[in-house]
Amino acid sequence: MAKVMVVDDVPVIRETIAKLLRYEGFETICASNGLEALAFLRTSAPDVMLVDIMMPEMDGMQLLANLRSEPRWRDMPVIVMSALNDDSHQNQAQQLGASEYLVKTHFSAMQILESIRRFTDKKNLQH
Repeated sequence: MAKVMVVDDVPVIRETIAKLLRYEGFETICASNGLEALAFLRTSAPDVMLVDIMMPEMDGMQLLANLRSEPRWRDMPVIVMSALNDDSHQNQAQQLGASEYLVKTHFSAMQILESIRRFTDKKNLQH
């Protein structure tokens, strides 16, 4: 069973996505910001991360930069999700190594599942 970390500061979004993923057979870990996510990574290794950009304490871009600077997390798929629908944020996320960028107002539950499955299926094929 693949493990997905959902990082979002809005509890209803975080818990709704986590509930959907659990229903679909994924194990989930939830964090409310980048610092909390990094703390969880010390003891738990997700297969994929789903990360919001706008969060307190450490935002998604800072988290992504931290992940990509750490050799053991450098290749982990990170799907960025944000309400920010502009090229500058999408380009910044891509430059920092985001695997995919989803705009919150433009994606459905099925698209989240498809993205996560695509990355977890790739990982399973590599092992």
